[in-house]
Amino acid sequence: NAEYGGCSSVVSFNIPCQHTCYREHRWTRDGRRHLEYHTPSPKTPPNMEQIFGALEFIEETADGGGKTFIRSYSRACRSAVLMACYLMSNHNLSIQQAYRTLSEVQPALTFSDSQMKCLKDFNRCLLRSNSSDED
Repeated sequence: NAEYGGCSSVVSFNIPCQHTCYREHRWTRDGRRHLEYHTPSPKTPPNMEQIFGALEFIEETADGGGKTFIRSYSRACRSAVLMACYLMSNHNLSIQQAYRTLSEVQPALTFSDSQMKCLKDFNRCLLRSNSSDED
């Protein structure tokens, strides 16, 4: 478990052609929970359903006192998109603040146009959700 910083769960973003059964065993062999989503290509950001599902999974892990390891195949920033969404929803950061926070850890981080659109769409969902909570 030390290999993943004591994390008790894993969220992975992969492309469909990868060998899922091998990875599933790799992540769960030490009792970790595993959630895997596929995107059509390494550069395709997660969709809203995947983001909200992953955030719920992360919250469930945190509620049980655990930490979640978030990863994406080929270092294509899909995991960073999810981490930015987490910071935006759980720490009330703007897109720019979330980006700055993540780039302190990963200075080479850049988001593609489609990944920025995803973050803007997520932010709109948050704003709608927050305004309906106030009603």
